Amino acid sequence: PLLGVWRPSIMNVVQALQDYVGKMVDAVQGMKVLLLDKETTGIISMVCTQSRILEKDVFLIERLDQERKEPQPHLKALCFIRPTGDIIRLLSGELQNPKYGGYYIFFSNVCRKSYIEDLAEADEQELVQHVQEFYADYFAVNSDLFSLNVPS
Repeated sequence: PLLGVWRPSIMNVVQALQDYVGKMVDAVQGMKVLLLDKETTGIISMVCTQSRILEKDVFLIERLDQERKEPQPHLKALCFIRPTGDIIRLLSGELQNPKYGGYYIFFSNVCRKSYIEDLAEADEQELVQHVQEFYADYFAVNSDLFSLNVPS
């Protein structure tokens, strides 16, 4: 600025993740399930309480890598997942044998084009309604500290 003192803005990493979660759950109206992988479960649990998520019509939180019981086609699946080969294979299997009425996929980072193509091939029933990349592949320890959860 020409006048005054310049003050750098400081990003609040907890608020950024909470905003991403809010955008995910607000993107879909009606009853929904939050489908996570091991890493995104940790990411979400550090910034949102289960009761806060339930307030947004998320009636179920499940892991993609764990066996789920019965199909629930009345629920829409919000998939917040890391774009890795293993997770894409799990989601492809889910799409080939769907348990929910629609899928809204949110990646925690940039996703390879080939992974998107794999998911498109697996989605024979055309249940994927939305695909988006977020930059949320970190664990927010507090407002100004995060971890990438990479072993040293």
